Amino acid sequence: MITDADIIKAANDMGLEPARVKAIWLIESNGSGYYTRGKFKGKVLVRLEGHKFNSYTEGKYLRSHPHLANISWRDSSKHNRRLEEYGRYKEACEVNAWAAKMSTSFGASQVLGSNYRALGYKTVGAMVKDFEDRPASHLEGLLSFCKNNRLLRGLKYNATLSDLKRLLRGYNGSSYIRNGYLRKWDKVYPTTKYLNE
Repeated sequence: MITDADIIKAANDMGLEPARVKAIWLIESNGSGYYTRGKFKGKVLVRLEGHKFNSYTEGKYLRSHPHLANISWRDSSKHNRRLEEYGRYKEACEVNAWAAKMSTSFGASQVLGSNYRALGYKTVGAMVKDFEDRPASHLEGLLSFCKNNRLLRGLKYNATLSDLKRLLRGYNGSSYIRNGYLRKWDKVYPTTKYLNE
């Protein structure tokens, strides 16, 4: 489990504001990278993006597996029941393991598998294995993704609103405002400022 001390150290090592790193961490998954209850307790937290799975499988499963493959993000969001997601992910792996891993966001940082190279992994499978086995990889993944996509300015002490919007857009896509990420930030960030003391 990642602690405040872990976040402070990682942020300080990179010249970032700990409160901002913790805020994005909490916004993505409430800080837990693994299921804490139910039949998947202890498994890595996942979110299968059905529209991505559909794209990676070239529409092959759109009709036969509509609960796995969707045309749009909005269709994918209909299946976002956190405790059921791992079952959907495992079923998608049975259909096409590579496409499932590429189309799924993993762990506390909720980084999409298709970003494995930006996190320094040689394969998506290596990323998934590390996220399954090593909680520290979730925080490392968040920071590596931000660094390699030039989003770190949004995590610095002197970040502007423009820097923040670029971070949220880069991390959550072009619909970040419509999907409430600025509101989430405004709610969560003030609660993490104690880390800067």
